[in-house]
Amino acid sequence: MENMFDLFLSREGRLNKHERVLMNDIMVKLLKNVEKKIYKDLSERLAESEDISIELVTMLANDHIEVAQPILEKNSLLKDEDLIKTIRDRTDAHRLAIAIRVHVSTEVSSELIEHGSEDVIEALVRTEEGSGPGLHISKHLAKQIGGDIILKSKVSEGSEFTVLLPLAK
Repeated sequence: MENMFDLFLSREGRLNKHERVLMNDIMVKLLKNVEKKIYKDLSERLAESEDISIELVTMLANDHIEVAQPILEKNSLLKDEDLIKTIRDRTDAHRLAIAIRVHVSTEVSSELIEHGSEDVIEALVRTEEGSGPGLHISKHLAKQIGGDIILKSKVSEGSEFTVLLPLAK
């Protein structure tokens, strides 16, 4: 890399004007890729850290999805307000990363349903080993079509779900 910089910066006439323009384009692309890779590596390293500032976490969470994804999926410093702002302001890929977090609150789930694509909602509904917001989302979707889900639960006895759906007219 240093040799490339030397070649590019040399005033000794090694490159003609056209070659300098091409070299400039190469350097700009190279620096952008290096920068993105550095941000991505940083994001991956900091994704599960709690020893960083919320400003840095929020900046990474709102970057390009390649950078934001590890933070959105794993960082516990992001509060509901931060996640909701990202849901409203960023891409569907950002929403998908939020949807697959281990814990997604009711408020964040509602925003994902309102702003997300089918893929985002599907990822949100899909739960592993009973964790996640599956019941909340199922109830929300049932209510949207005029139905409901009723839950009766007793410790050591289990849970009973009753799904109420309107009859087709």
